[in-house]
Amino acid sequence: MKVSQSARGPNPPAPASSHTRMLFISWAEDNGRTRDLAKTLGVPPEFVAVDRNLSAARRYLHQSLKTWRVLQSTRPSAVLLMLPPTPLLMVTRAWSLFHRTRLVADLHTGFFYDPKWTRFRRLGLWLLRGSTGIVTNAHLADILTAAQVSSVVAHDPLEDRIPATVVKPDELYVLCPVSYANDEPIEAILEAAKMTPEVTWKLTGKAPASVIQSASANVQFTGYVSNTELVALFRDASVVLALTTRDHTMQRAGYEALMFGVPQVTSDFECLREFIASAGEFVDPGSADEIASAVEATIAERPARREASRRILHARLDDQAIAIRQILRVVRGAEVISP
Repeated sequence: MKVSQSARGPNPPAPASSHTRMLFISWAEDNGRTRDLAKTLGVPPEFVAVDRNLSAARRYLHQSLKTWRVLQSTRPSAVLLMLPPTPLLMVTRAWSLFHRTRLVADLHTGFFYDPKWTRFRRLGLWLLRGSTGIVTNAHLADILTAAQVSSVVAHDPLEDRIPATVVKPDELYVLCPVSYANDEPIEAILEAAKMTPEVTWKLTGKAPASVIQSASANVQFTGYVSNTELVALFRDASVVLALTTRDHTMQRAGYEALMFGVPQVTSDFECLREFIASAGEFVDPGSADEIASAVEATIAERPARREASRRILHARLDDQAIAIRQILRVVRGAEVISP
């Protein structure tokens, strides 16, 4: 199956010039948004990961030392960093004070609302004063404004991955890309699957034994899959389920569904309604009844829903080009966005 590589809308901006030394640092082993954003901006990503069997304190100590060495060896004029975790911000802020380095923080929703990191939010915002934060919606941008932090609203970088020719898959299935995080309504998803025995539900990631034991026969657990396998799962899915119980949170699965032109069922929150629009069906993430009904309705109207997804993708690609140019102006120092 041939996949289209073209994308309607303005051409993407040119990457940063070589004299503007930039670096995108993340303390994750890997992250799709970081990798895609770094690629779009023309900035090398640096994933500073250590043995996850170490205690949190030892991991952060090792990562802090490794990050400092990376900064000392590269001496970037601008540093982008993925947050959380807050210790990464503390290290880069300390280094930037001595080197007049611009900081741009890509603030994931967990920075604001994950129980693990909310207690450090005030400290993080204080450390970011005078810098710029990238967020995915206006609500989070307002929080930055109130904290005297400049902001740019930018979603995960999108591209047109819609197959040039759609081949009917061998089976109807709901793709549920999950990591069993605390904002994913796993119980409601499993209950909705029981209500739709004629449809296969595929859940990714390493499922806990308790989840596997409580699942109905039409639920398949893929385990961890390669990028190639994940592409095939998205491409052939009848519908993608991208649910969160946490408001103001964009879903990576939702972005992927949009890029492949696959209709999605997602949470009924304002930021998702504004971005996904007619490409999705919106439900109470805790209601198995609503999830099951939305999945059935979406599958029944697949051709029309796919066409709607294609239209929304092209509209968002137009918006994206503007946001990327804005970020590049910030990291190059050509423009400072006032809070």
